[in-house]
Amino acid sequence: MKLQVLKSLSLSLVLTCISLALTAQVNKTSFKGIVTDPMDLPVPGATVMILHADDSTLVQFAATDPKGAFLVKNVAKGDYLLNITFLGMAPIYQSITSGQTEEVDLGTLQMQEATTLLGEVKVTADFVPITMNKDTISYNADAFQTQPNAVVEDLLKKLPGIEVNPDGSIKAQGEDVRNVLVDGKEFFGSDPKLATRNLPAKALKKVKVYDKQSEMSEFTGVDDGIREKTIDLQLREEFKQGLFGTAQAGYGSDSRYNAKASLNRFSKTSQISLLGQFNNINDQGFSFSDRMNFSGGMRGMMGGGGGNRTIEISSSSNIPMSDGLSTGLVQTGAGGLNFNWQKSKKFNVRSSYFFNGVDKNLIQYSFRQNRSDNPFDTEENSNRNTDNRSHSFSLNSDIKPDSFNQVQVNARVGFGNGTGLNESLLRNVVSGTIENASLSQSDARSNNLSLNTGATFMRRLGNRGRNLAIGGTLSQGEQDQESIFEALNEFYITGDTEALNQLQFTTSKDTRLDAQFSFTEPLRKRRFLELSYNFNTLDADYDRRVYDVIPEGQNLNTMLSADYSSVFRYHRPGATFRYSGTVHNINAGLQYQVSELTGFVSQSETQIRQDYRHFLPRLTWRWDMGSGENLRFNYTTRINQPSITQLSPVTDNSDPLRLYVGNENLDAEYNHNLSINFHSFSQFSSTSFFTSLSGTITDDKIITSRNIDEQFREISSPINIDQETRVSLYASFGRPLKMIRSRVSLNTTFTLTNTQNVINTALLDLNRWSRSGGVTISNLNSEVLEYSLGGRWTFTDNYFKSNDVLNQNTLLHNYFVDVTLTLWKKWRIEGGYDYSLYTSNQFSENQSLPLMKVSISRFVMPADKGQIKFSIFDVLDENRGLSRSANINYLEEIRSNSIGRYAMLSFIYAIRGAKVEAGSGGFRHIERRR
Repeated sequence: MKLQVLKSLSLSLVLTCISLALTAQVNKTSFKGIVTDPMDLPVPGATVMILHADDSTLVQFAATDPKGAFLVKNVAKGDYLLNITFLGMAPIYQSITSGQTEEVDLGTLQMQEATTLLGEVKVTADFVPITMNKDTISYNADAFQTQPNAVVEDLLKKLPGIEVNPDGSIKAQGEDVRNVLVDGKEFFGSDPKLATRNLPAKALKKVKVYDKQSEMSEFTGVDDGIREKTIDLQLREEFKQGLFGTAQAGYGSDSRYNAKASLNRFSKTSQISLLGQFNNINDQGFSFSDRMNFSGGMRGMMGGGGGNRTIEISSSSNIPMSDGLSTGLVQTGAGGLNFNWQKSKKFNVRSSYFFNGVDKNLIQYSFRQNRSDNPFDTEENSNRNTDNRSHSFSLNSDIKPDSFNQVQVNARVGFGNGTGLNESLLRNVVSGTIENASLSQSDARSNNLSLNTGATFMRRLGNRGRNLAIGGTLSQGEQDQESIFEALNEFYITGDTEALNQLQFTTSKDTRLDAQFSFTEPLRKRRFLELSYNFNTLDADYDRRVYDVIPEGQNLNTMLSADYSSVFRYHRPGATFRYSGTVHNINAGLQYQVSELTGFVSQSETQIRQDYRHFLPRLTWRWDMGSGENLRFNYTTRINQPSITQLSPVTDNSDPLRLYVGNENLDAEYNHNLSINFHSFSQFSSTSFFTSLSGTITDDKIITSRNIDEQFREISSPINIDQETRVSLYASFGRPLKMIRSRVSLNTTFTLTNTQNVINTALLDLNRWSRSGGVTISNLNSEVLEYSLGGRWTFTDNYFKSNDVLNQNTLLHNYFVDVTLTLWKKWRIEGGYDYSLYTSNQFSENQSLPLMKVSISRFVMPADKGQIKFSIFDVLDENRGLSRSANINYLEEIRSNSIGRYAMLSFIYAIRGAKVEAGSGGFRHIERRR
């Protein structure tokens, strides 16, 4: 009996110990429950948040399912506040404790109407910093602290998963952002930097990042797999009730000045924005997308075939951009108007106008080490003065007469003019001996006109998925340039001297017509078949007249003159199978392109004819894994035809020691492009990871062949090689460092290109290997101290398989730190330091470029609307306009005149027509009554 009692006591003791041990091991708890409305009906889609009890910061959150149920897993041990919100309902607050049991059932939680008064808590503000819905990420702007007078770009730098480069370009989840919208509407077209650098951060309520579908997909509901990474800046309601923007003016040492203004008035039906700037500090801070330069001859229109002695004459109709550290001395005057009007869901208008004026003086010295079996150096001194003016108009409209039809219309007109004066001395040197030299001067004037218009008609044909689309675009461009060109060329090998005195007239015209047709037929659930046809024709005319000026008058130089015309035309029928699922999206298509290129050179009466036949397969696959993860596979093919200047067999002597001759026998390039992308983002931990593996195979790749003749002149000409392959890997990772309230971002890129290069008439195999990596650490939200620091390293190596002497190795180091310190809520001290170090085995010495800037400012006026700021730029006076580059044919170092150290006193005024709190922004707290 005693033995049995002892056994029972022993067993009870063991079970008690095991129970206590298991209880002691409970460190995390899962919470579940059901949310209902006042009628005891389930509330689907309610947001359930777990907040820290001390500061109300977000720990985890979830959403209720169609039955109103929720489950928040693995909440770490501690005291928390449960917060449940739903539109139109009063939020629920309840204290909870985690770590006592593995699971807690909170039972049924009933929400009341929003008018119900809360007695237990006083809500100052509540929100979820980040929410996700499939591939759409929404950031609540209030959750990310920014300084007064900050612009949208400053806010974007704080958002997890978004990278802002120094030039203003943006990556989101590792992909380039193509569009930035304001309340879903275009802002001065599609250039992202116009919105991010000119709209105040305080105006934003949310920042939404998503993959925008094509207009066709959005209208028909049939996903065609086409995506563009897009950011939608959603404004606060109070900023839709009056004027808002910023204005600033500053004057400094060396007669430096800077004036800039942004004025906006938005409403539910219209958007009006004015931008303007006037300065001489090299700040063109709007945009440089699609910038087009006239360059003194064919070379300006052939896209990379010649040297760098071209004349910078720009008749661009686009808006300028630079970071204030660009080379040369630049004066800028620019202004624009953006107007969007949406009368109803059936009709809207989006329009803009911009004027751009840029005057630039550039004094430059370049030293180039040319790679060959007999290497030589090139030295060049140049002085260029350019003056450019341009205008741009755009108009777009969507017309939806009913739910079955939609018409899109767009038009753009641009025109401008420019002048340029260039003086240059170039010498080629071998082992310290000058082989030849050219002293040249040119005075050029140019005019530019461009027109682009198009329309698309889309119609639903009854059954869901049966759609018809017809579209067409017409674009025309005309460029005229005339120049006076003088040069004295000396060839020390032969003792010859050549003097040139020429008048050069160049006219280029092109007309492109593109027509598209598609018909989509539903096959079965979520499956569709699309039949398409595309017709495209490009008519191009190039007329270059060169006259030698002699005492008796002018003689046409037939060797340098060209009258060339070409027509490139193709027909492209195709079929595509589409599967549009909620998790998987597949588009598999095959097109057949029949191309024809014809050309005629009047001087030699040479006729050119090329015929191409290509199959163009395409496959895209999107897999939405859920929980912020997706995988994408893309395989596409395309044809790149030679340009008119690449085909024209006429010598361009705009650079007498670097001649360019076209090749009438060029074939079109055939590209295969494959990429696999994986993206993961956790809204709970704000951790993001993106990786992309891509590869390209180009058959009949067009490269530039450079040869040296007996007088040591470089002669460039385009040629085809059999194939070029390229493999690239990109990865980025970011996550918070909670211990120091900061965030770390890592990214790296590896690219290997297997191609060929011509060295002394020999075609050599070349492997071009580049890799880069960077790290950035920045604090998250702070009203006192903000900082960002990091570094980046870029390696570029060229390896010739048959000759190690030609190999090149370069390394660029870059380190930076930016700090903002706010004292007594009114004073701000800012500082930045950027250090670049260029190293290379081929250069005798390394070069460094340390750049530093500091400023001190004070906020004045009610609501901190005014800011008085004193700044010193380039504190160390080291901005030498230094750059180094590694080309497959040469290494080059360039030194240019640039703005050195100067001080400036500025006044900045925040225009706020609506009542806006000065301290808006930042993570507000929930005050709990005890």
